[in-house]
Amino acid sequence: MAFDFKKEYKEFYSPKNKPEIVNVPPANYIAVRGVGNPNEEGGAYQKAIGILYAIAYALKMSYKTDYKIEGFFEYVVPPLEGFWWQEGISGIDYSDKQAFNWISVIRLPDFVSKEDFEWAVKTAEKKKKIYCSSAEFLTIDEGLCVQIMHEGSFDDEPTTVALMDEYLEKSGYVNDFTDKRLHHEIYMSDARKVAPEKWKMNRKIRTILKRGIRDAEEARMVDDYICQTTDEDEIKRAETVLQEFEEKIKALLQKDHISSKSEYSFLSKYRIELNDETPAAQKIDSMIEDFRTKKNC
Repeated sequence: MAFDFKKEYKEFYSPKNKPEIVNVPPANYIAVRGVGNPNEEGGAYQKAIGILYAIAYALKMSYKTDYKIEGFFEYVVPPLEGFWWQEGISGIDYSDKQAFNWISVIRLPDFVSKEDFEWAVKTAEKKKKIYCSSAEFLTIDEGLCVQIMHEGSFDDEPTTVALMDEYLEKSGYVNDFTDKRLHHEIYMSDARKVAPEKWKMNRKIRTILKRGIRDAEEARMVDDYICQTTDEDEIKRAETVLQEFEEKIKALLQKDHISSKSEYSFLSKYRIELNDETPAAQKIDSMIEDFRTKKNC
């Protein structure tokens, strides 16, 4: 039986219709970038989808050609996905579709290399008679996220996003929008088969909404630190230091235990700044207690 991402990774493809927190590992994608209204007939977004599927199926059916991919096994092409943002705002303004920036993607199996991808681009161009040079091999590391299953019209997504925001506030997290952490959608239904005027009444359209998040107390500390100065160079230096700091914290919190005295010291100093009720604080407390027990501290 062919490998099916939806069945093998249910934690990412079968969320409930209430928010939940997941840690998403890095993954490779076929990706096409663009700007503008995704509903435009024959527009850039619809052309991008055609390119994505042409390459995806060239890879899927490669075993029937002379080209052999190392480690290949038969699989079901994963669902279409998209990363969305608009310049100058945090989050999404669903009423201004023309202002959308997007990266339309289809996930790749881990065995597909960049060389395999480049072969598929050339093969798709030759077979489908379309230009696929806009496609790229893209690796995305989302990390800690909140996700939910949205059912119904895309225009009704703000109501579901509000549920996510409410859940984050109660759980001690905030949205973390950056140029690398974007509003993410996974299309479990093919909305192209449903007339737009029927979207609001058709609950069979299912879309997974996903957003990167961070600890609320940590976010407050970062904002306070940056706000202490108005000097642009100093702000840039502070942002660089804080980015390195956040990456180190993220890496340590993904572990189950403290493995050195330097990690113990680092987390202990960071813990002093956290509210006792935050998830990060509770995990650090557990890690510190475990380390002390093992070292008889």
